[in-house]
Amino acid sequence: MSEKKFRAWDKENKYWIEDIQDEYDGQEPAFGYYLNNERYEVMQYTEIEDKNKKEAYTGDIYKDAVGNVRVIEWDYVLLARLQEIEFEIIGNIYESKHLLDNNSVK
Repeated sequence: MSEKKFRAWDKENKYWIEDIQDEYDGQEPAFGYYLNNERYEVMQYTEIEDKNKKEAYTGDIYKDAVGNVRVIEWDYVLLARLQEIEFEIIGNIYESKHLLDNNSVK
């Protein structure tokens, strides 16, 4: 069974909102609030972990065993590859964009 997990980047205040609820729980805003608000960028958990057991989300930047640096996107070929290789999340596209300067394949 797939685990739906989301996080959002607050572009105005520059911080993460972790573990966004899929549905409104009576207290915290739900996924749709963040998705439909230009202030936030929503990323989804890919159900893959890096070599350090860190959860991989779309928008994360990773480095593979041979030194390639890339962005995790919702691409089934890429996600299948990540399940088969050793990689490490080294940042994300909002806080660590400089990591892509010489390695970008976006």
